[in-house]
Amino acid sequence: MEKQYKSLYSSLTNTCLGLTVEKRDSGKTVVRGSFLFSRDYAGFAGHFPGHPILPAVMQLGIVRFLAEESLGQRLKPQTYSRTKFRGMIVPEQQVEAEIVLQEQEEDGWHGKFFLEGEAGVIASGQCVFVQVGTTEGGQD
Repeated sequence: MEKQYKSLYSSLTNTCLGLTVEKRDSGKTVVRGSFLFSRDYAGFAGHFPGHPILPAVMQLGIVRFLAEESLGQRLKPQTYSRTKFRGMIVPEQQVEAEIVLQEQEEDGWHGKFFLEGEAGVIASGQCVFVQVGTTEGGQD
């Protein structure tokens, strides 16, 4: 299962239509990205037959993807909190995502995120990421 997730996670590059990174004087990094998942995107497989929906774990993968792309480093999710899933991502739906990251000296990067579609907010929450160290052997 983990191997399959890694493959799906790496395929987010192909679904990203573009992203912008804004560094603010306050030390915050704001990242925005647009995503479009085709009908044949492997993340829809089996979830659910006849009515494909992008699983929540892949929605959180979008958040991690934006954080890694903006910071230029591999990150490991430490926690997600106050996460709410209010809508669904279906094939051919464009999704706008945003994460605001703030570096914390002791425990990595803290962020607030949201994913939005035509009908409004799909998901929102808070997250903490830590950098994947070379001593961890590149594990996620």
